Amino acid sequence: MKVAIAFIGTGRYLNFLPQYYEYIEENFLPNTEKTILAFTDGEMEGLPDNVKVYPQEHLEWPFITLKRFEIINKAREEILKNDWFVFIDADAFVVGKVTEEEFLERCCGHTTDEVPLFGVHHPCHRAGMPPHKTKTGAYETDEKSEAYFDVSKELPPIYWQGCFWGGKVPPVLAMIDEIEGRVNRDLENDIVALWHDETHINKYFFEREFDVHTFGIEYAYPQLFLMEEYWMEVLEEKYRDPEIVKKLVIGDGSMNASDDSAIPVMEYPAKILHLAKNNPILQEGSSKLDRSKRALLKK
Repeated sequence: MKVAIAFIGTGRYLNFLPQYYEYIEENFLPNTEKTILAFTDGEMEGLPDNVKVYPQEHLEWPFITLKRFEIINKAREEILKNDWFVFIDADAFVVGKVTEEEFLERCCGHTTDEVPLFGVHHPCHRAGMPPHKTKTGAYETDEKSEAYFDVSKELPPIYWQGCFWGGKVPPVLAMIDEIEGRVNRDLENDIVALWHDETHINKYFFEREFDVHTFGIEYAYPQLFLMEEYWMEVLEEKYRDPEIVKKLVIGDGSMNASDDSAIPVMEYPAKILHLAKNNPILQEGSSKLDRSKRALLKK
């Protein structure tokens, strides 16, 4: 099995690449041939043979994320050499082992040919946090958008996060092509979907729900969920009562889900950790990897 993994890191996000690479090599499909497709505007030297660089200018927010399907398509020829394509956010580290067996496992005896795509359950949706418990959820309600979702009906039980998704080649390329087209047609009409690429992914997956395997929240676990001070702030705003907050927050920063107002305890250790935006890796350096960082990338 051969797997292509997309890393999009422009500006300071390139600083994540050394550890991103190390974690993937050590923990993600450890017995599989992997190629990292690095889309960046930065300078890199002395890279391993399995890192392919594609020049990508930095786009202002939200276009750097909204246009990621178009960006990924620059590496189409390389993707076609692989059996699988995987997207993992630049600030998401594979901190736990993800074996080939669990990656390929599908529900109810189905095969990956029958269920060729995959996504990950959004942890905030799993926790019932805003806006997911509202009438419209996190879906696009503008009927003119190609990501439009009819929220007059019951909302889906799953909302997928855009940080970890992919599928078999070529079905995943059909997904990339279709969403690229939808995004660009929206932009021609001056429409930006509510949550950008994630909104389009959810529309596409919902239309093909039986083609999509959903990984649990441990494959997109927010670093913030491990920080007690984060939950203290969230709950203090909700309850305005420090005694209730103390009862709900337990020692490791996860929550006691004794009722539907609390945040669910994380059932399993994180496989992929989504870093907090104030993570020091993002704050240091520039778009050029210094010598010490480049050394981390050498085999």
